[in-house]
Amino acid sequence: MLVAPVGPADVYSAALGGIYGYASAGRLPCVAGHDGVGLVARVGPGVKGALAEGDLVQPAAPLMGTWRAAAVWRAKALTRVGSLGARWRDAAGGGGAAAAAICRDAAGAAGAANGGAGGKVRGEIKGDDSTSTSRLGGGVDVLLPLEYLAVSRELLAAYRLLEMHDLKPGDCVILNAPNSTVGRAVLQLARLLKLRTLALLRPPAASPPPPPVNDSQGGVGPARQQGAATDTGDAGGRDEARWRQVAERLVALGATHVLRDEGAIQAQLGPLKHFARPSLALDAVGGASAARMADALCDGGTLVVYGCLGGAAPALDWKAYVFRGLTLKGFNARAWAAAHPSRAARALASISRLVAAGLLSLEFTEYEFKPEWRDAAEHAAGEQQGGPRGGSRALMMMPGLAAFRGHGGAEP
Repeated sequence: MLVAPVGPADVYSAALGGIYGYASAGRLPCVAGHDGVGLVARVGPGVKGALAEGDLVQPAAPLMGTWRAAAVWRAKALTRVGSLGARWRDAAGGGGAAAAAICRDAAGAAGAANGGAGGKVRGEIKGDDSTSTSRLGGGVDVLLPLEYLAVSRELLAAYRLLEMHDLKPGDCVILNAPNSTVGRAVLQLARLLKLRTLALLRPPAASPPPPPVNDSQGGVGPARQQGAATDTGDAGGRDEARWRQVAERLVALGATHVLRDEGAIQAQLGPLKHFARPSLALDAVGGASAARMADALCDGGTLVVYGCLGGAAPALDWKAYVFRGLTLKGFNARAWAAAHPSRAARALASISRLVAAGLLSLEFTEYEFKPEWRDAAEHAAGEQQGGPRGGSRALMMMPGLAAFRGHGGAEP
């Protein structure tokens, strides 16, 4: 393994003993970790060309245990996402840090060759069938920097959540968990598509009800003025100031308005004159938050459930389906990619061009696997609870294999 992202899903799995329809309870002890990027160092005699030494791969299923330095897996359990070519031994010995440098060089070279994606933004997200690869000398072939490959499932989720609906410029999308990896990607993609977004951000405890943070005046306008009067001398004031800082960052990413994920959303929409109700809601929390978004949808709107960070099923009223014609859908990016590999590959190529052009960006915090894995897990738990490090994705960088170090690529 080269790198393993640590997110709320990993924490959630550990707390509940299995998600995604799989049960890890009863198979303990087990290795944690759903996602990551690995490097093929050896192939068995029966693989027959499906994978080769130097290929970059990702687990095709959850709960495969990516928090480890090395593993033996069946070829059909892996998805190829690139190759380090002749430089793979450098990455095998140097681990995640060495692989990241190689991938960064390759992705940068591809971005320069493609000339950016600024003129094709809508095509990139709404069905452009073209593909591209990033090549350096020695057969290095990657689409994205290593850290983006590590979270490519979430990037595909954000892409597909918008692509699969018939949205046009000016339409409104409402979403919760906006500071998650998927949420931040959705906000940036929606801005490129000229969609309006309502981001429901979990409020601090015992918070007052000031107006929403918005970009109607080229920034956060009236919300910033309210925040200036906040008493930051106590814990409540600090929490409120932190909430506003996060809200302002979300506006900078593309959120039209940031609302508090509490009470009735319609009441918060009241002061926003001439603001049409959203036609699409993206739920990653469940419980009352999902019900809140469903209540805010226009008649005939669609609620898509793609996660359940709150641990409770969406509390939806049957009357919303009967009398308002709402539609409820579920979405799983991993299952979609497995069922549509060619479409997923094209989507990932489009994402890579947006990243190369600087139109889609994420923040990462790297941890060394052996000495800092607890810190990475605490980071992810804090992200789930809306902590101060929310918005930056924790990555565990693997150490590489000693057999490949300092011997000029000698056999282990």
